[in-house]
Amino acid sequence: MSEPLLLARNLEKSYRMGSQVIRVLRGLDFSLRAGEVVAVTGASGVGKSTLLHILGLLDTPDAGEVFFQGEEMFALPPRLRAARRNRVLGFVFQFYHLIPELTALENVLLPSMIAEGRRRWRRGRRAHRERARRLLAEVGLSERLRHRPAQLSGGERQRVAIARALMNEPAILLCDEPTGNLDPETSEGVTEVLWAVNRAREQAILLATHDPALAARADRVLVMDRGRLREKEPCGGGNDL
Repeated sequence: MSEPLLLARNLEKSYRMGSQVIRVLRGLDFSLRAGEVVAVTGASGVGKSTLLHILGLLDTPDAGEVFFQGEEMFALPPRLRAARRNRVLGFVFQFYHLIPELTALENVLLPSMIAEGRRRWRRGRRAHRERARRLLAEVGLSERLRHRPAQLSGGERQRVAIARALMNEPAILLCDEPTGNLDPETSEGVTEVLWAVNRAREQAILLATHDPALAARADRVLVMDRGRLREKEPCGGGNDL
């Protein structure tokens, strides 16, 4: 069996609320392999988003380690960690987080602009724009390139967010409740897009979700329970989603 693409060991994270300290992650371990889709489920507030933020280098753990292809991410200086976040990881959030003043095409282009800086990006602008167009076509939005987020439906906005997440060819997609803001029919369409991406690219995907239909399609389902992850039982045992 191949080595994990992403590996977390003994993650700890606590938050202080007044005089109370709330332990969210308690010695949590996690691994994700290339091409694998893993769903993390559990009740609201148990720490699913906290885990994704740490694995996505948006937050730091109180203790523990996160490795990408054997490189410990939190041993890197902030500048290099930010570069890894931009190039290695793609993010899809529940509420899209698109820039309202930009078109769908411009939103998708943003990660490449951040990665390369203004001068270098301008030299390769034609290739970047062509890639962004291909990604939007791949998610079914070739006719929406010049539409701004307010002119798009919720499902279309999430498709733009998926295309944006793929712009820099990340090794891992981190999806935090990607269907949580969508009706069932639209949710099914976004789910199909994510699995098409997985098949076409052998894309590793980590999902935090309450959506049973989405989780059921994953290669593995993990339940967040008292600050750690456990494998979901294949049947029975109540509803952990």
